[in-house]
Amino acid sequence: MDPFKCKCGSIEFTAKMVVTSNVRVTTESGNLESIPGTEEIISNEYSDVFVCVKCKACYSDVESNDGGSTPGYKRCACGNMKFSASQVCYHDIIVNSDNTFDRDVGIGEAERPYGTYTCTKCGATYEDLDDLDDLPINKEESPNE
Repeated sequence: MDPFKCKCGSIEFTAKMVVTSNVRVTTESGNLESIPGTEEIISNEYSDVFVCVKCKACYSDVESNDGGSTPGYKRCACGNMKFSASQVCYHDIIVNSDNTFDRDVGIGEAERPYGTYTCTKCGATYEDLDDLDDLPINKEESPNE
Protein backbone atom coordinates (compact mmCIF):
# COMPACT_ATOMS: atom_id res chain seq x y z
CA MET A 1 0.00 0.00 0.00
CA ASP A 2 1.25 3.49 -0.79
CA PRO A 3 1.91 5.71 2.24
CA PHE A 4 -0.67 8.30 3.22
CA LYS A 5 0.29 11.74 1.93
CA CYS A 6 -0.79 15.09 3.26
CA LYS A 7 -2.44 17.46 0.81
CA CYS A 8 0.98 19.21 0.60
CA GLY A 9 2.66 15.90 -0.38
CA SER A 10 4.49 15.26 2.91
CA ILE A 11 4.49 11.81 4.51
CA GLU A 12 5.84 12.99 7.90
CA PHE A 13 3.53 13.80 10.82
CA THR A 14 3.91 14.53 14.52
CA ALA A 15 1.78 12.72 17.07
CA LYS A 16 1.85 12.03 20.77
CA MET A 17 2.56 8.43 21.71
CA VAL A 18 1.91 6.87 25.10
CA VAL A 19 4.26 3.96 25.75
CA THR A 20 3.71 1.44 28.51
CA SER A 21 6.86 -0.45 29.39
CA ASN A 22 8.59 -2.47 32.05
CA VAL A 23 12.01 -1.27 33.10
CA ARG A 24 14.48 -2.29 35.77
CA VAL A 25 15.37 0.48 38.21
CA THR A 26 18.08 1.10 40.78
CA THR A 27 18.35 3.27 43.87
CA GLU A 28 22.14 3.17 43.92
CA SER A 29 22.49 6.97 43.63
CA GLY A 30 19.85 7.60 46.30
CA ASN A 31 17.28 8.42 43.60
CA LEU A 32 15.11 6.09 41.57
CA GLU A 33 16.77 5.71 38.14
CA SER A 34 16.03 3.39 35.23
CA ILE A 35 18.79 1.04 34.11
CA PRO A 36 19.59 1.73 30.43
CA GLY A 37 18.89 -1.14 28.07
CA THR A 38 16.34 -2.87 30.31
CA GLU A 39 13.21 -1.36 28.77
CA GLU A 40 10.58 -3.79 27.50
CA ILE A 41 7.72 -2.13 25.64
CA ILE A 42 4.37 -3.64 26.52
CA SER A 43 2.17 -1.42 24.35
CA ASN A 44 2.10 1.91 22.58
CA GLU A 45 -0.79 4.07 21.50
CA TYR A 46 -0.80 7.13 19.26
CA SER A 47 -2.95 10.18 19.82
CA ASP A 48 -5.89 10.68 17.49
CA VAL A 49 -4.34 13.80 15.94
CA PHE A 50 -1.56 13.70 13.37
CA VAL A 51 -0.05 17.05 12.35
CA CYS A 52 1.86 17.40 9.08
CA VAL A 53 5.41 18.61 9.84
CA LYS A 54 5.48 20.65 6.63
CA CYS A 55 2.15 22.51 6.46
CA LYS A 56 0.59 21.77 9.92
CA ALA A 57 -2.57 20.24 8.41
CA CYS A 58 -4.28 17.96 10.94
CA TYR A 59 -5.61 14.47 10.32
CA SER A 60 -7.35 11.89 12.48
CA ASP A 61 -6.18 8.93 10.41
CA VAL A 62 -2.95 8.51 8.44
CA GLU A 63 -2.97 4.71 8.12
CA SER A 64 -6.07 3.90 6.06
CA ASN A 65 -4.97 5.95 3.04
CA ASP A 66 -8.58 6.99 2.41
CA GLY A 67 -7.63 10.64 2.30
CA GLY A 68 -7.65 11.05 6.06
CA SER A 69 -10.29 13.09 7.73
CA THR A 70 -9.56 16.50 9.16
CA PRO A 71 -10.79 16.29 12.73
CA GLY A 72 -13.02 18.81 14.41
CA TYR A 73 -12.51 19.99 17.96
CA LYS A 74 -14.84 21.30 20.61
CA ARG A 75 -14.36 25.03 20.91
CA CYS A 76 -15.86 27.75 23.00
CA ALA A 77 -17.62 30.55 21.13
CA CYS A 78 -14.44 32.62 21.73
CA GLY A 79 -12.39 30.02 19.79
CA ASN A 80 -10.54 28.54 22.78
CA MET A 81 -10.15 24.74 23.03
CA LYS A 82 -9.16 24.47 26.71
CA PHE A 83 -11.58 24.14 29.61
CA SER A 84 -11.32 23.58 33.32
CA ALA A 85 -13.28 20.58 34.56
CA SER A 86 -13.48 18.16 37.47
CA GLN A 87 -11.94 14.71 37.70
CA VAL A 88 -11.85 12.02 40.36
CA CYS A 89 -8.28 10.74 40.78
CA TYR A 90 -6.89 8.00 42.98
CA HIS A 91 -3.38 8.80 44.19
CA ASP A 92 -0.76 6.30 45.19
CA ILE A 93 0.85 7.58 48.37
CA ILE A 94 3.52 6.63 50.88
CA VAL A 95 2.51 6.40 54.53
CA ASN A 96 4.67 6.07 57.62
CA SER A 97 4.38 3.31 60.22
CA ASP A 98 1.58 5.27 61.97
CA ASN A 99 -0.44 5.12 58.70
CA THR A 100 -0.23 8.87 58.21
CA PHE A 101 0.50 10.51 54.89
CA ASP A 102 4.20 10.92 54.07
CA ARG A 103 4.26 11.85 50.37
CA ASP A 104 2.42 11.58 47.09
CA VAL A 105 3.73 9.05 44.55
CA GLY A 106 1.41 10.01 41.70
CA ILE A 107 -1.95 9.35 40.15
CA GLY A 108 -2.63 5.64 40.08
CA GLU A 109 -5.99 5.86 38.36
CA ALA A 110 -8.19 8.65 37.06
CA GLU A 111 -11.80 8.74 35.94
CA ARG A 112 -13.07 10.62 32.90
CA PRO A 113 -13.26 14.42 33.41
CA TYR A 114 -16.73 15.88 33.87
CA GLY A 115 -18.41 19.30 33.81
CA THR A 116 -19.34 21.95 34.47
CA TYR A 117 -16.67 22.93 31.88
CA THR A 118 -15.34 26.50 32.07
CA CYS A 119 -13.48 28.12 29.18
CA THR A 120 -9.98 29.07 30.36
CA LYS A 121 -10.02 32.16 28.13
CA CYS A 122 -13.41 33.85 28.50
CA GLY A 123 -15.03 32.01 31.44
CA ALA A 124 -18.08 30.72 29.54
CA THR A 125 -19.53 27.57 31.14
CA TYR A 126 -20.94 24.41 29.58
CA GLU A 127 -22.52 21.39 31.27
CA ASP A 128 -21.21 19.06 28.57
CA LEU A 129 -18.63 19.53 25.83
CA ASP A 130 -21.02 17.75 23.46
CA ASP A 131 -23.12 20.93 23.68
CA LEU A 132 -20.41 22.65 21.62
CA ASP A 133 -20.09 22.41 17.86
CA ASP A 134 -17.18 20.61 16.23
CA LEU A 135 -15.17 23.29 14.51
CA PRO A 136 -12.29 22.52 12.17
CA ILE A 137 -8.81 23.18 13.42
CA ASN A 138 -6.72 25.84 11.70
CA LYS A 139 -3.44 24.68 10.21
CA GLU A 140 -1.48 27.14 12.39
CA GLU A 141 -2.73 25.40 15.54
CA SER A 142 -1.09 22.28 16.81
CA PRO A 143 -3.17 20.31 19.33
CA ASN A 144 -0.14 18.13 20.11
CA GLU A 145 1.79 20.97 21.78
